[in-house]
Amino acid sequence: MDDTALALPASTSLPHLGELISSSWGTYKSSWKLLVWLIILPILATLAVVVIIGVIIATILSVTGGELTPDRIALLVPPALVGLIAVMIINSLGNLAFIKAIDLEGQASTRDLIGQSWPLVGKYIILQSLLGLTVLLGFVLLVIPGLIFSVWFMFATFVLAVEGIGGRAAMKQSRAYVKGKFWGIVGRMLVLIIV
Repeated sequence: MDDTALALPASTSLPHLGELISSSWGTYKSSWKLLVWLIILPILATLAVVVIIGVIIATILSVTGGELTPDRIALLVPPALVGLIAVMIINSLGNLAFIKAIDLEGQASTRDLIGQSWPLVGKYIILQSLLGLTVLLGFVLLVIPGLIFSVWFMFATFVLAVEGIGGRAAMKQSRAYVKGKFWGIVGRMLVLIIV
């Protein structure tokens, strides 16, 4: 799949909804095993982290008598924090690898996709934080700016995964891709949501 399927340059027109569905279905059919595996793998890794952290917390509670006092709660914070960070990294890596798999039309191994995605994890977490704060601010101001920001920046994650551009630059690039196509993108998204 070329980059136009993820984010369109300002000079191109949007493909029709039928073309998008057909192209997406073709990509899925040709690489469904890899795509499903890239969805399952982060879930399994997250479950493993949750179980390990749960065992650590249960062990701490049993050693300390199970009573929750402020000093004993302080012992639970580090493993919980490590678990939270691990889950964030695992899910970020999974999302990036999934996008890369689609961009490469499934022509890469899981190991290669994770290897290519790993250097982008920090940028991904920062970008997701920026996107969340920006869209939240838009919804706090009024609902309409939040909706506009959501459409403007909807391709920022794809820009990061495919082009390696992160942070505000990815948001700016996403907005440039949406420019002149705002209502066409909104219409396609509404149809897909309804379907």
